[in-house]
Amino acid sequence: MQTVAKLSHNNVDSFRRCVNKYIRNMRRGSLVLVDLDNFKQVNHLHGSLFGDAALQEVGQRLENVLINHFPSSQWLHYSGDIFLIFIERAMSREDAVHIYTSINNSLSRPIDISGMQVELGSRLSIANAVAGSTTFDNLLDGAEFSLRLAKQDGDRFAMADNTIPTQFNSRSGFRKAFNSAVVSKALRFYFQPKYSLESGEVIGSEALVRWHDENEKPYPVSAVLESMDHYGMSNDFAIYTLDYVIDFLGEQIRLGSRHPVSINLDIKQLTNSSVISYFQTVAASKPEVVGMLEVEVTEDNLFERHRNSLRNLLLLRQAGYRLSIDDFGKGYSNLKRIIEIQPNTIKIDKVFVDSIVDCTVTRQVISAMVQMQLANGSGLIAEGVETEEQAEILRQIGVKSVQGFLYNPPLPRESYLKLISANSTELPA
Repeated sequence: MQTVAKLSHNNVDSFRRCVNKYIRNMRRGSLVLVDLDNFKQVNHLHGSLFGDAALQEVGQRLENVLINHFPSSQWLHYSGDIFLIFIERAMSREDAVHIYTSINNSLSRPIDISGMQVELGSRLSIANAVAGSTTFDNLLDGAEFSLRLAKQDGDRFAMADNTIPTQFNSRSGFRKAFNSAVVSKALRFYFQPKYSLESGEVIGSEALVRWHDENEKPYPVSAVLESMDHYGMSNDFAIYTLDYVIDFLGEQIRLGSRHPVSINLDIKQLTNSSVISYFQTVAASKPEVVGMLEVEVTEDNLFERHRNSLRNLLLLRQAGYRLSIDDFGKGYSNLKRIIEIQPNTIKIDKVFVDSIVDCTVTRQVISAMVQMQLANGSGLIAEGVETEEQAEILRQIGVKSVQGFLYNPPLPRESYLKLISANSTELPA
């Protein structure tokens, strides 16, 4: 691999063999995945012939970048809007930023074909071979995994994190690792306390999951949740979460406490008939605790155009669950639908709390939320409160409930139970 080599779309197997041989012999190398933005739209608007010509131009530009910066490399048009580059050394983060900047600058220039111009931005992820046993498929899995996380977080560049276990890169491996984590208690729930601004007492909590490695370091939450979704386990996890929290609420009752706990559902879980059916069954069999369990849905998920989302939320309310809208104000507020749902709680997104001290408009917006009284029961909860000044302004505006690191980080199960037994009150029904 002394010069940049181009391999055709049909040569994936040759590319794989070449990469595997190099890593096996040299024990190093990096795979770069380049994902084009908006390419499907280009094909749709201008046709496949135009799209093919645009891809050829992209390939030429990639080749020019590599000749100038990484001549000992190969590139491959992998599929559709994906290109792969293999570089004969491990990439430092400085190298990675350099190649991302060079490729992005090259691809961001308009492509002109027969007088028509298109602009194609790009996202890029990089996976390094960490040992001679690493293969092309390992690298590709890692690069694709990192790219999915980057898209989820709105980032345009990511390096595969070697702290994420290789089991996360396959469906069977992830399922096995998940089941093992449940048995070994490496998968744990923590509880973020919610406080009354008036009394200073605990009024409930939000259940949050953390998955720890063998060194007790938690894996990135986004990586865990995204993997559950990607491998089709999010519905199983919703049921597992419900069972865990129901058991936890039972323990609270035995200790003489009835503090609500909220859990999160995403749009896939909310619109899955088996998940909703299971929640209804549990509610019927556990009437003594179901009223203490609050289902949180984010505002943007709430207003997804899915025919079952509103219906299923109302079914959960009819079954006895409390309802909460998370991240309010960040997404696509629709007051009509909120009135239909009649949530017990609306959580003011942290972006508002972050700017409440310095921004008059933010204070006016939160004040309007208080005046509208969209939520029954406890009403508004401000999340992400980190300073006394933020808490005092919220108190003056009329917000009655908060959660955030000013009061407590998420606590392990036993620590939270000790907290509520020492200092607490119950949330109004």
